[in-house]
Amino acid sequence: MERAAPLAFHLGLYCLLAVALGLLGARLLPGAWPPSRRLIVAGLLAVNLLSFAQMGWDKLRAEAGDRRVPEVALLAPALLCADAGLLGGMFVFRHKTQKTPFQWAYAGTVILRVAALALVWRLKRGV
Repeated sequence: MERAAPLAFHLGLYCLLAVALGLLGARLLPGAWPPSRRLIVAGLLAVNLLSFAQMGWDKLRAEAGDRRVPEVALLAPALLCADAGLLGGMFVFRHKTQKTPFQWAYAGTVILRVAALALVWRLKRGV
């Protein structure tokens, strides 16, 4: 089994590309939307697109026997609402669909994010 590529490299590259694509996308979305909404939509599209591409890249690396993307780096975008990209990549590339520990870890990221959003919502309401 090949050693995984450095986690900091993958996460750093992912963040850099997500910010760049998000800012570019915000410029291309309809001007009638408020800037904050354009930035949020563009950012979500960017992290989902990158998450999808990252799953495909890891699948190619796995088939070639090269260094892999660490699972933590595959799961981190799920904390940023990249569910569509991650799930799409899993099923389009048939990657990580049989790995029960990965699926449990993904479910954990979804639960964690939902709990964090519920907490923010509750604090914002002052309850």
